[in-house]
Amino acid sequence: EDSRVLANSEWLFFDRVLRIIISIFVAAWMGRYLGPERFGILNYAISLAALFGPIAELGLTSITVRNIVKNPSESPFVLGTVFSMKAIGGIFAVAAALAATFFVHEGYEHFHILILLVAASTLFQSFDIIEYWFQSRVESKYVVCAKLSSFGVVTAFRIALLVTGGSLVAFAFAILFESFLNALALLMVYSWRKERIRHWRSSVRTAKSLLRDSAPLILSG
Repeated sequence: EDSRVLANSEWLFFDRVLRIIISIFVAAWMGRYLGPERFGILNYAISLAALFGPIAELGLTSITVRNIVKNPSESPFVLGTVFSMKAIGGIFAVAAALAATFFVHEGYEHFHILILLVAASTLFQSFDIIEYWFQSRVESKYVVCAKLSSFGVVTAFRIALLVTGGSLVAFAFAILFESFLNALALLMVYSWRKERIRHWRSSVRTAKSLLRDSAPLILSG
C-alpha cells in the first residue's frame, strides 16, 4: 500500500513539474507576442473569472475523495450529486463573472467575450469528479496521462496561435478548449476502466450532507 501511495505521488509530482516547465516557456512567448497591454488584459480576465471559482468548486474536492474512500458502495450517489452541484455552481460562477464585468471598465471592446470564454471553462470542471474517483483509488497515473494529453494538444494550439498571429480572443478560447479536452480525456479514461457515468445518481440527502461538511471550505475559498 505504501508503494502505491509513493508511486501515485511520483506521478503527481511529474505532472506538476512538466506543466510548470512548459507553461513558463509558453507564457514567456505569449508575453512577448501579445505585449504588456494585451497580455495584461488576458491575465486580468483570468483573474476576474478565478474570483468566482469557489462558487463552482464548493470546497468539495477533499470531501468527495473522503466519502468515496469511506463508503465505496455510495460512490454512485456521491459522484452524481457532486457532478450536479458543481454543474449548477459553474453556471452561477459564469453568471457572476459576467455580471462583474459591468462594474469594471477595461477599455477593451471584447472584454466581455474574454470573460465569457475564460469563465465558461468552469462548466467543464464538473467532470473533475472523475479525477477525485481515481484519487480515492490511488490511481492518479491514469488521470495524469489523460490530462497531459489534453495539455499537449492545447499547448500545440497556443504555439500555432503564436506562429500564425492569433488574436487575444483566440488565446482566451484556448483556456476553454483545454477545459473541454480535460473533461473529454477524463471521460475516456473513466470509460476505459469499465465505469459508466450513467450509473451516477443525484441525491438531495447526499447534497445536504456534502454541503454541511464543505461549508467552511467554501467560505475559506
